[in-house]
Parts: sequence; structure tokens; C-alpha cells
Amino acid sequence: MEIKNTTTPQHKHNFKFGKEEKLCSRKIFELLVTKGENFFIHPFKVIYLKHELPIDGAPLQVAFVVPKRNFKKAHDRNFIKRHMREAYRHNKHKLFDQCVNQKQKMALLLIYAPKNLTNFYEVSQKIVLVLHRLIKVNGKHH
Repeated sequence: MEIKNTTTPQHKHNFKFGKEEKLCSRKIFELLVTKGENFFIHPFKVIYLKHELPIDGAPLQVAFVVPKRNFKKAHDRNFIKRHMREAYRHNKHKLFDQCVNQKQKMALLLIYAPKNLTNFYEVSQKIVLVLHRLIKVNGKHH
């Protein structure tokens, strides 16, 4: 009797969000805030910086910010950041692949601007729009 492999084939894209993809470097964070370009797609202010710095880690690093002045309670800030991370994790692959193909690194800061909570569906839709805009921007400047 032959035993068949019933596991599903691996997806081409990696849907993980590991430590190397998190923007932790204070130096890059400061460069991002001082020299980064930005745009606004409600409810996110997006600051990004393309760089050729020889940094270890992923070609695309991101940080998520929910201002304390808009949400006093930590559980509200964490709730929004959790939604942002999840939406980003599921949709990052096109921008990630573009950075890999162009041998370029990008640092990204997503700031949640409004003072009220939105649902996951809206956050996810807007993250997709943000990533598409970054793909266009990244494609033009190469």
C-alpha cells in the first residue's frame, strides 16, 4: 500500500513577519523621520526611505505607530497595531519582491492618524492601497 503525501505545496510567498523585517535600528528610524518622503492615505501617514545602506536583515523593514495622544489606553493602541501588522503581513509580498529584484532596501513607517477605531477590513484595504502606491514610487525611482 502506497502512502501519498497529503500536505499542501508551499506557497511562493512568505507570509511571515519576522524580527529582521521589523524596523528596530534607531539610526535608520532617525534617518526615516528626518530625510524620508511621505504621503497620506487615510487613515495612514506613510513615511518611507529607500536606502543602499549595508544593513543586515530584510530588504523591507517596517514600523507601526499609533500615537498615544490619540489613544490613551495601551490596549487600544495594541489592537490597532495588531490589525496593521496582520494586514501588512498578508499583502507585503509584491513590494517585498520588488525590493529584492531591484537589490534595494526600504524602510517604512506607518502611522495611524485618526482618533477613532476602524475595523480590520478598512485597515486591510488601506494597507493594500499604501503598498500599491509604494510599488509605483519604487518603480519610478529605479
